[in-house]
Amino acid sequence: FSWNDLALASSYNVSYSVNGGSWTSTVLDEQTTSYTVTAWRGATVSFKITASNSTYTSSEATDILTLPTWTDIALQNSWENYTIGTGGYEHAQFTKTQDGRIFIRGLIRYGTVTQNTVIGQLPEGYRPSGRLVFQTSTTPNAAARVDIDVDGYIRIYTGATGWLSLDGLSFMNADAPIVWTAPVWQNSWSDWGNEY
Repeated sequence: FSWNDLALASSYNVSYSVNGGSWTSTVLDEQTTSYTVTAWRGATVSFKITASNSTYTSSEATDILTLPTWTDIALQNSWENYTIGTGGYEHAQFTKTQDGRIFIRGLIRYGTVTQNTVIGQLPEGYRPSGRLVFQTSTTPNAAARVDIDVDGYIRIYTGATGWLSLDGLSFMNADAPIVWTAPVWQNSWSDWGNEY
């Protein structure tokens, strides 16, 4: 949340509530003109602010914001959302649950299908701890491969331009509070290594 600087203010009193819960309040100095509230996707944040000096407190300004559940992926290399007629296909989007699991969805088409071509990029906080390999579907109802890198790049490995599904791509965020245990490999199996 941000606001315009008031010339006579010596402090700003801000309060917020998430999903109608209890209010949290703080006092900010006159130089501060923004405040960040951390909340999960789909949450509604109510915000109040007053400006004060030694003789006066302003009337209260309020705002309410509902965080989106899904965020669009900025598609690259000619990929676009599949929107023929009124098919109702989901656009390329991502979300994260409270336990740190990332979900990706959407049907896309017409992009460059060269091995490791970037489809889009996930922002920080929505990335795996190592490169991940996913099997998905593509034209004409065939298997395709999509990888997601630690830098958030979603890359096509194999597929076709008619359409490519991103539905079902899901993984734990790199900073999720979980502990992974390495298996004891047998029969000559081993980790691939490198960035995977």
